[in-house]
Amino acid sequence: MKIILTESQVKRVLIEQGEETSDQTCSKSKSSAPGAFDKWKSLDDATKRSKAVSIKSDISNVIGRCVTEYTTWFSNPGTIAKFKTDKEKSVVKQIPSFLSTIKNINLSIGGPGGRNTVIAWVSNVNMTTINYNLPMIHNTEKYVGSSIYEITKHEMGHLIDYFLTKNGVKTYIQTLDIDSQQEYQDNYLINDKDQYARLSYLRQLVGAGPSDSGQVLLTKFMARVEDGTVTSPKFNMSGIQSKTPKKTKNDINTAKSIDSKIGMSIMVKGRPSINLSQLFSTFALTSGNDIWVSFDLVAQLNYTSKDTERMYYYLKLSPK
Repeated sequence: MKIILTESQVKRVLIEQGEETSDQTCSKSKSSAPGAFDKWKSLDDATKRSKAVSIKSDISNVIGRCVTEYTTWFSNPGTIAKFKTDKEKSVVKQIPSFLSTIKNINLSIGGPGGRNTVIAWVSNVNMTTINYNLPMIHNTEKYVGSSIYEITKHEMGHLIDYFLTKNGVKTYIQTLDIDSQQEYQDNYLINDKDQYARLSYLRQLVGAGPSDSGQVLLTKFMARVEDGTVTSPKFNMSGIQSKTPKKTKNDINTAKSIDSKIGMSIMVKGRPSINLSQLFSTFALTSGNDIWVSFDLVAQLNYTSKDTERMYYYLKLSPK
């Protein structure tokens, strides 16, 4: 694992902002961490270097775990079978080799283009590197926010998407016409490529199969609720069966409204899960104070993960 941390970087107090690229995707928080920014900038160079090396070592281990998990997923005959043509199957079989090239870690104080709420990001120009915004993951004393594993899993999902797209393979239906970095930022919450990355995290969390339906995904999710892996201080969670389908994902304003209601209140092993809250807000509807997340739409992010049952399945979040 190559760790990028030069003396010149340390002397610049790790304030490089990240290169703007033709296509750049990221994990994005609802707010910045001004206190953590000040703490990092106040550290002397030696302390900063020592902490950065330790954090990169932790991230390196997490990257190795994510590579193993994604390799297992894309080596699964069931996953390969979802792709229709021999050319697509051939590209998918190359993913494990591609994953082995993701070895570079870059840390900065600040996000790309000065966007300080960005937690981590990758680009289609440099597909071997994952960038992390230090103050958004660590306050110089401990890790903060969503786990490094969850953040890395998301970013690696983007890199796999880039690899597939570069080789002519589509894995999800594009529902938004995004032509610029600004449009991507404006629609970050409901952007298809980010929902695909969030789905990858959900699948690993619940142990999903390559073609699980909404019903199966919800059943597996509720198993994680019941064993205490997934909790919420704000909502009681229950699986609901209904004859009424939710037919489309939310527009950006509806998603933002629901996301604000969920907040960072879905926890995985005691840490707030930004992937789950953002994924759910795009595919949820509200009824009074309750939020109903359509797992049928979550499952249909991939072409062949479609539920053929007449019933529809929701995760219901009820205020405590």
